[in-house]
Amino acid sequence: MIKLNKAHIQSVESIETKVRDFLSGNSLLDISQAHSDTDLFKQGYLDSYGYIELIKFLETEFQILFSDEELVSGNLNTFANVAHLVRTKLESAA
Repeated sequence: MIKLNKAHIQSVESIETKVRDFLSGNSLLDISQAHSDTDLFKQGYLDSYGYIELIKFLETEFQILFSDEELVSGNLNTFANVAHLVRTKLESAA
């Protein structure tokens, strides 16, 4: 894992935009109507395969690793939750 300084930590909004762009490019569904707090699983934007792809993207894009506990916590179900967790991990790595 690469050590980041605080100047390189992205805003929650920037992280959410990257997640939206990733899901838009990797889904047949139109996610443009999904809000920050839309449950991506309940609304059908993510399934188990898409979840794995999202995790791989986040770990590669932001150079972070998720613990098993984080992956099964149910906290990666909305754009807002994903962005906040990524931001928290980036801050703790800085």
